[in-house]
Amino acid sequence: MPGKMQTEREGFSNPLSTSHEPVGPVHAGDKGGLGDRALMDAVLIVLLSWAFIFFLGFSLRSFNI
Repeated sequence: MPGKMQTEREGFSNPLSTSHEPVGPVHAGDKGGLGDRALMDAVLIVLLSWAFIFFLGFSLRSFNI
């Protein structure tokens, strides 16, 4: 047909085409979301830091300079 572009295969779909389907959690506060993981990592770091400070205070309580 003149004036019609043809692809190699009929019904060829472009592999680089994107869709607008949501791929993340529906709500920002959902369990397992990026924000939830970041919050849990931050809480873990803070708790481990406090545990380390208490351990140092306990182990160095009888050390005098």
